[in-house]
Amino acid sequence: MDQKLFLNIFFCAVALPNVIGFTCYKCSYVTQTEGSRRDCIENPSALGFGSHLECNSTSYCVLQEQYDIHKKLVTSYFRSCSGKSWGNECNKDWSHVTCKASCQGNYCNERDQGKRYEAYLALHKDDHLFDSGTSFTTNIYLYMSMIFVGRYIQWKIM
Repeated sequence: MDQKLFLNIFFCAVALPNVIGFTCYKCSYVTQTEGSRRDCIENPSALGFGSHLECNSTSYCVLQEQYDIHKKLVTSYFRSCSGKSWGNECNKDWSHVTCKASCQGNYCNERDQGKRYEAYLALHKDDHLFDSGTSFTTNIYLYMSMIFVGRYIQWKIM
């Protein structure tokens, strides 16, 4: 009987960490509304127990940062837990670099300090920063060319 009790306790002890999961940091920062919550980016452990989120063993600690190319600053930042991975990548549009990351384990989303955009921009330094393919100036030239061609055709017809 003692052997069955021991085996039951042993299997429960082995399975318990998989059921309980791990803890992630949960916080957000937006430049326009939450200037005092910059600790979400730089030091999430300073936010206290309210910034801890229990996640199950199949979840992911996640984070997302958004860097404004024109203002040259991180304008929003978010840490939490998700049922699925958000990947580990950055994407750029005409005004922002948005980086997402996922990890598993206790407080694994703590190490990031809102600087993923730096590595992305360093790798893509030859890209146009203001959009992905067509610059504002090129659009103006195309628009003006279309006007001149239209006027030329209109002049030829009359």
